[in-house]
Amino acid sequence: MTKELLSSNNNDILRNLKGLDKEKLLQLIKNFHLRYHDTLFLPPELTFGIEIEYEDLKWEKVEEFINRNNPNWNLKKDASIPLGGEITSPILTDKKEYWQELKNICDFLKKEKANTIKNTGGHVHIGAQMLGNDYNNWRRFIKLYTIYEQILFRFGYGDKLHYRTKILVYSDILQSELISKMWKFNHAKSLREIEEFFPHQTKHIALSFRHVSFADMSKRDMNTIEFRFPNCTVEEAIWQNNINVFAKMILAAKNPNLDEEYLDYLLKELEYLFYTFNNFDEIFARYQRIDLPKALEFADLIFNNNLDKINFLRQYLKGYEEILPPQEEMTLARYQS
Repeated sequence: MTKELLSSNNNDILRNLKGLDKEKLLQLIKNFHLRYHDTLFLPPELTFGIEIEYEDLKWEKVEEFINRNNPNWNLKKDASIPLGGEITSPILTDKKEYWQELKNICDFLKKEKANTIKNTGGHVHIGAQMLGNDYNNWRRFIKLYTIYEQILFRFGYGDKLHYRTKILVYSDILQSELISKMWKFNHAKSLREIEEFFPHQTKHIALSFRHVSFADMSKRDMNTIEFRFPNCTVEEAIWQNNINVFAKMILAAKNPNLDEEYLDYLLKELEYLFYTFNNFDEIFARYQRIDLPKALEFADLIFNNNLDKINFLRQYLKGYEEILPPQEEMTLARYQS
């Protein structure tokens, strides 16, 4: 079974595995190492961009490197990281030369011991033109995100075991708000109606639609869905894994064969669960804990091959045990300041 699981040609339903088969899966994941790839085999029309935040490295040194080696990339200041900066990519596609540019930057940051541990984010932009003008695509996408936001957050910790210090200040969770609006998404009959319900008034949310050009979905420039919650990393394989997961989510939502009735069932379960919580800290605690059944369910829904599933699960299941960061780092006080 182990060999079959690693075959990209197979697409096993992992959430159905039981007993010894599930144990073999977990052992495989534990010993699996994420690898850098020359290509992710994404559609050529899918575009993306990234923002690499770093700290504790002299601005001049980074500027010199970018100007000399990656002149199409930009370096800019970011108020949230006063002791560092942000390296932003041009519009990228799944090509070997673009991945090599990313790897070169990651190698440089590793060599210079740039800090990405406590405060830095690694934002990913995916071209919104992939969902296009079909409001059904957008509805399915928002349902996928709402149901699995807590799974995505833990996955987005990347090579870290917990979230960055101010993640809720700059990338606040959306699950509760989106659940409350789901009836509106279900009754929408046009993209214009869908647009009205998105929480795009601020950029400081986990999934930002601030850059989406709803008026002209054919645009490639400045027309992106921004995934803001991932921690930053200097590991190119983690960047690839993040981009692959977010891209495959969008491709899954674009597929009319996605079982939306099942998504509606899961949303009802989630809505009921929210009635059992007493405060925000109880809600957010779920985002740190491993939920293996939910992670397997998500992998089965958005991926069409085992290798993608194993890559996703390796990053999500890092550490295995439930790991909570120091309580003082994140409490309801953020709402009282």
